[in-house]
Amino acid sequence: MDPLGFRRLRPGAEGLFKFVFNGISWSGRPDWRTLHAKGTLDQLRRDPEGVRQAARISGLAAWPALRSVRDALGESWNYPAVHPLQAVSAFRSLHRPAALARRLVQTCRIRRGAEICEVLTPMLRGGRRIPGDRAAWLEALARSHQVIAARPSFAATGFPKTG
Repeated sequence: MDPLGFRRLRPGAEGLFKFVFNGISWSGRPDWRTLHAKGTLDQLRRDPEGVRQAARISGLAAWPALRSVRDALGESWNYPAVHPLQAVSAFRSLHRPAALARRLVQTCRIRRGAEICEVLTPMLRGGRRIPGDRAAWLEALARSHQVIAARPSFAATGFPKTG
């Protein structure tokens, strides 16, 4: 459990997902800068059993995922192992064309600098940090989004402020 009260993945599992979804470019090349900046390689080194468990149950191509991780930890890159990971992701996206279309539209908007939803802005443009005053940000969201249930503001919860 996270100190904030929600469940977390093991470091190795989190590292594996960050590796696959953030550390590999569309062309299959490594994004070493992101892998180092997000601490992904450290997570993979710290919890190899978590990496193995996540690879086995996640639906990723387990052998290529484990092989890619092993090589990346040695600061090398294994293109033949990365390509099956990309193929599995591409194949799965074809089974969900609406989700694929939303993702493509979102990616195009971000690259062009178009305005995006205030909820997504911190995640996609702000390094996953809520900008400035958290209470003010939540109040702005309440004005532009449908609020399902009244919940105390983050300021009232005593959660540590980030950003």
